[in-house]
Amino acid sequence: AVKNAKSGQIKYKNDKAGIVHAGIGKLNFKEEDLLENLKAFYESIHRSKPDTVKGSFIKKVTIASTMGFGLKINAEDLRS
Repeated sequence: AVKNAKSGQIKYKNDKAGIVHAGIGKLNFKEEDLLENLKAFYESIHRSKPDTVKGSFIKKVTIASTMGFGLKINAEDLRS
């Protein structure tokens, strides 16, 4: 478990409202690294879509620092 955490592996789970909260990096990360982490996180959630779910699985993406304001991101821009 410690080895996985140190390698950057995170576990995520949605809350009752279906919102997923997760850290994608630290403030001192390079912009490219944050974008790479965000895209990897998005793809991970997108791949976990159950077959029974119809239509749009990810409705919107917002990023924010811990106590900062949210910035809306176009989810289609995150697709690789």
